[in-house]
Amino acid sequence: MIEFYKDSDAMAIRTDAVTDTEFLEGCAKALSEMIEQQAQAGDWEFSLGFWIPQIVDIACSLRGYKSEVVTRTVRSAGSSHFVASSAVAVLNDRKEVAVITGKGAIAPDVAKAKAGK
Repeated sequence: MIEFYKDSDAMAIRTDAVTDTEFLEGCAKALSEMIEQQAQAGDWEFSLGFWIPQIVDIACSLRGYKSEVVTRTVRSAGSSHFVASSAVAVLNDRKEVAVITGKGAIAPDVAKAKAGK
């Protein structure tokens, strides 16, 4: 599971990935789906400016390097006060991505249908 959160300028990532490869592949898939669904449209430079360092922190933590990542049952980077309503993308354990828009979640099968896949 990988969750991307954004609430104005407070952003975070949570994951229960076990390896850096699993985490980075999941991030790539989730970000790709957000881009394809035009989530964060017009705001990508700002969003990536926060998320890329957080991705690096979590990947380094998974590789055993010291970082500012808090490890519990999931790994988190960024503001830790987020709730599910501030999630912008979630990659579940079946490697399906749900992109959250202002209208709610776009389930993976609905997102594919809308994209004509």
